[in-house]
Amino acid sequence: MMKKNITLLFFLLLTPHWSYALMFSGGVGFGTTTMTNEDTEKEGPLAQVWTVEDLHHSFLAFGVEHLRSMSSSLFSSVSFTGILGRYYLNAAPMSRIPVERLSTDGLAMRDLCFFVGVGGGIAQSSRLPMPNGLSSNAAGFYLSPRVGVDYQLGQNLGMRFESIAAFTFVGKGQLGMFEAGASIYWLF
Repeated sequence: MMKKNITLLFFLLLTPHWSYALMFSGGVGFGTTTMTNEDTEKEGPLAQVWTVEDLHHSFLAFGVEHLRSMSSSLFSSVSFTGILGRYYLNAAPMSRIPVERLSTDGLAMRDLCFFVGVGGGIAQSSRLPMPNGLSSNAAGFYLSPRVGVDYQLGQNLGMRFESIAAFTFVGKGQLGMFEAGASIYWLF
């Protein structure tokens, strides 16, 4: 039953027939992640961000996100996976419209698209215990507020700059991630 509910939620969030556009994005940034349980460890200085979003309106986007921390040796032991909502302060990014397709009774504008957003879901870490037997592994539900800006580079390609803070508030131990980075997105 739970699998059907998750599938239905995923379908409703990402159904393109009643949406403005579908957007895939992925990027890397600088960040640090702290894992605290019986012991405390840090991971960084890199972080990954992956999202699939549905622009429902010229100001709203909903989707799913996956955040991962990365060490300089490209080792990753912390992940945050959940749903995401974004509110664009001036307008959501849109595909570039060729001049031949422009209508004379409308206006198309391309600009920096500033946004605020929040995500939430499940976070976990998977590190081996310390030599003294203590563990820094933690898991729980998280919130991830963010601010940033999108800019449409071409027909379907764009760039996103954002700052994200993700932290657990219920669960075993504590996880916290702070990341500032750039992503590339593709609109369908």
